[in-house]
Amino acid sequence: MSAAPIVHNLIADALTGMVKQIKAVRYYPSGHPALETAARECLQGFQPLLSEGSHLSLDVRKDRFLFKGQPIAKGNQLLDQLAKFCFARRINYLTILNDLTAQDLNFFVQFLNLPPVSIQQCGGIQSILEKARVKTLWVNQKDLDVIFEQRQVLEQEPPPADQDPMAIVTDLENNPPQPEDHEVCDLNKLVGQMDQLSDFASYCALLEDLVPAIRLNMTDANRGLIFRAFWTLCRHATELQRADDWRMQAQHALGELTTADMIDYLIDTLLRDDIGENSQQALCKILGYLRVKSVKRLAERLSAESHSPRRKRLCDALTLCGPEAIPTLAQLLQDNRSEFLRCAIIVLGDIRDEKALDHLPPLLRHKDPHIRRETIRALAKIGGPDVINLLVNTAESGDQGQRRQALLSLGALRAATAVPALRNILKRPNWSHRTLELKKDALKALAEIRAPEAIPELIKIIDRKNLFYPKVYEDLRIAAVTVLGEIGERSCSSLLERLLSDKSTSVARAAALAIKQMEKVD
Repeated sequence: MSAAPIVHNLIADALTGMVKQIKAVRYYPSGHPALETAARECLQGFQPLLSEGSHLSLDVRKDRFLFKGQPIAKGNQLLDQLAKFCFARRINYLTILNDLTAQDLNFFVQFLNLPPVSIQQCGGIQSILEKARVKTLWVNQKDLDVIFEQRQVLEQEPPPADQDPMAIVTDLENNPPQPEDHEVCDLNKLVGQMDQLSDFASYCALLEDLVPAIRLNMTDANRGLIFRAFWTLCRHATELQRADDWRMQAQHALGELTTADMIDYLIDTLLRDDIGENSQQALCKILGYLRVKSVKRLAERLSAESHSPRRKRLCDALTLCGPEAIPTLAQLLQDNRSEFLRCAIIVLGDIRDEKALDHLPPLLRHKDPHIRRETIRALAKIGGPDVINLLVNTAESGDQGQRRQALLSLGALRAATAVPALRNILKRPNWSHRTLELKKDALKALAEIRAPEAIPELIKIIDRKNLFYPKVYEDLRIAAVTVLGEIGERSCSSLLERLLSDKSTSVARAAALAIKQMEKVD
């Protein structure tokens, strides 16, 4: 038996032990010895997977668990129900560290048995785990560096002297959430008042009520209402006409709201098929504003999304996250799937920040020509002296499509510093078809740049005759005449007027158009 099925069987056995522990928690009262026994037995199921310093990370879907993208025990109804149970509590990832303890497992399963609405009232399952100082199970986070950083912070905080993790369960049992209809009514009322208050104290009081009301109403039916609340908060947090204390209060409320569960909720809303274009754009802006907390989750969802229109929405949101998204996008550049690699490249270009130049240039040597050309387009969006040098070097490439894209990008950048290199291309003595095509692309770039220093080389091309490639060379002369018109130097007027009677009617027609273009430039 290969290693993969063995690991999958071990995971299935461990998750089955967790199901037994959930049943024990439901059957026995808190503190019963049988609960400790069930937790120890569940721990034994996980230990073979956590040996030799290994950690276990599972994706949770609506109806299954995945390990490294592959389903676990497909068709096992017991585990499918456990996945559905976890997914309903907004668990998308479960990471288990190698020092897992029976106590942490017991707390986790106890919290997992809380109603979903109660979990959201407390800010999500991860928030509850941190309050209980559970350090070996982490929800909705797969990045071990982030987990260990958060764990270090947790360990540095001294625990309260009277801390009782199970008090969270007791408090929620004694103080259950209010009926949902009442909460929806309150949320609707609060959102409606957000733009109406002119008194700062009243605004602060409203936000104190708004945060828990939003947490309690994270359902499909209330997506529109919660979207309005976030949009209004982001607007309040950024409007310059608002006083600093008002903006800071809105920013604080957003900070309290943006748990991992909430980010997933907003992304799920963005990816819905029934959401309008205006709402898509607004949600992208919201996720962009929340950049530090949303960027990694957006990237993870992008790497798993197979539907092209939804990938486009995720890319738009990542672009609005700005330079903070670059390190995360750089990790996506390691993806071997071309469609996701192209997405990461496009976003890096659209962010238009020079920090991306630490990651994009190696892709100019990628084996896929589409990836190479997409990289050139991204570099052209970023611009700058380093990019111009890269594009000039790329123009020497043997790949015609890549070379053409580089030259046209230099033209689009109006890169005057590239003119010497473009002139050198025009001076090449070789008259092969490939070289002529290269020269035509260089001329198109010069037409965009409008560099007067290129005029001597243009005149040489126009005046030179070639008996071996008359048709191809005629196209080159026409391109050179067009560039003269774009540059608009009056000193070239006499040359263009002379060309009106050229033997080639196509060159004469190009000269007439160039004269008109020169008049427009004036």
